[in-house]
Amino acid sequence: MHPDLAEAVAELAGRGVGQICVVPIFLGPGGHLRRDLPRMIEELGTRHPGVMIECARPVGEGDSVLEAMAAYCVEQLRQPD
Repeated sequence: MHPDLAEAVAELAGRGVGQICVVPIFLGPGGHLRRDLPRMIEELGTRHPGVMIECARPVGEGDSVLEAMAAYCVEQLRQPD
């Protein structure tokens, strides 16, 4: 997707943003979040030393998202065939 993470961080850093929180829109912490994303964030931190970049938990681990998914499942069970 455009902008990718590197482009977005560069744009925000260029605007003087000093703190960025990356929110992964994934259901859980698979290989991409365990390996690739931390490496990308570390590299971006090196490129933009004045910017603190942190990473939130995957969106799918949030209580409100889990509750919404459970409600959706219950709703589907109640649907007539």
